[in-house]
Amino acid sequence: MYGIMNGLIGLGMLVKDKYRKEDIGLGNKKVILFGNGKLGKEIAEKLHRAPDFELVEIWDNDVHKHNHFEINRYLIKAPQKYAGISVLIGVYYFVDEIKKDLIDKYDFPEKEILDWHDIKKIIKNRIITDYHDDNDHEIQEIISNLKNNDLEVFNYEFTKKYHDYYVDISWDSNIKLFFAEWNEKKIYFRRSMDKQHCLNYMRQILMEQDPQSPHYYNADGILLKDGAVAIDAGAAEGIFGLSLIDKIEKLFLVECDEEWIEALRYTFAPYGKKVEIISRKLSDIADEEHTTIDAMIRGGRLDVVKMDIEGYEAKVISGMQKTILYQSDFLALVCAYHNSDDEVNLSYQLEKMGFSLSYSRGYMYFEFMDKIVPQLVKGLILAAKGEYLAKPFLRR
Repeated sequence: MYGIMNGLIGLGMLVKDKYRKEDIGLGNKKVILFGNGKLGKEIAEKLHRAPDFELVEIWDNDVHKHNHFEINRYLIKAPQKYAGISVLIGVYYFVDEIKKDLIDKYDFPEKEILDWHDIKKIIKNRIITDYHDDNDHEIQEIISNLKNNDLEVFNYEFTKKYHDYYVDISWDSNIKLFFAEWNEKKIYFRRSMDKQHCLNYMRQILMEQDPQSPHYYNADGILLKDGAVAIDAGAAEGIFGLSLIDKIEKLFLVECDEEWIEALRYTFAPYGKKVEIISRKLSDIADEEHTTIDAMIRGGRLDVVKMDIEGYEAKVISGMQKTILYQSDFLALVCAYHNSDDEVNLSYQLEKMGFSLSYSRGYMYFEFMDKIVPQLVKGLILAAKGEYLAKPFLRR
């Protein structure tokens, strides 16, 4: 069990300089992945990019998936007898049942079977070990928390109040969508989300936007001039744009998910032409599927942009270089955790463009990063120019 896991998380082992990583030579470690749902696909992508690993096969109990090519062109197969290769269970549910089948029907030794909880336990222990002598008090706060708690995205005491936090989820019978009341505004949810899903989602969003969170945008602290223009890139439910809507002239919501687009239309319906929804992917090129900030703004005014776009932040930054030239005052809030090197690479990119940088408080662990690594990362890079340099919400 520990052999395979040391390989998985060793790929991104942290050295004393926490922003520098080095791979550990492990030879050719073979592994079978069980499950090709959302979690399985995430793990498969990481293993596929891991030079020290060979993902041999992908198994699934669903007979309808057998002998079909999925996930990086792997052939999905039925489970088989143990042949000396460890298996990693890449599903959230029925883990115990799958383990029992692998042991009883396919003769797998229990020590050769891992699941995602095992991964997180070992990553947690590696984080505690690798960061135990770090002199950053914010990291030591996390280490102290981890000694008595499971590894989560946000490893702080403040998160516990959101586990059963009360949120009133209501049903709009006219449009048949659930919504939540927030700051005297309605936030609508995706049509496929049931009431419990909406409740859990809203708790997560409120946790992210707690003042103690590494993902806190502090939109209320952004003091904008008259006529301000904002972009919420990766809008999802739109809470960032909704936080600014009463004090700006124009809001662009960039979102590609059709269900979120529908929900956003209802959430922002009271604001009419003040809000424009862009359904193309934000990037560094403008074509039928993509657009850029430069193409959206066309030399006009832009005061603030939030970027939470699943690891494509670097391309989006490249696609706003012309726009930045025309702005005397500008602020970008950029998520810096989707890829393991984002904080370093995005900081370098933004500094080259003349921004002054600061970072949100604390650190987070993001399990869906490009690699499976025992790494604590900053949540947001705050890139500013002009008057925003002196604002108190920028925390170094």
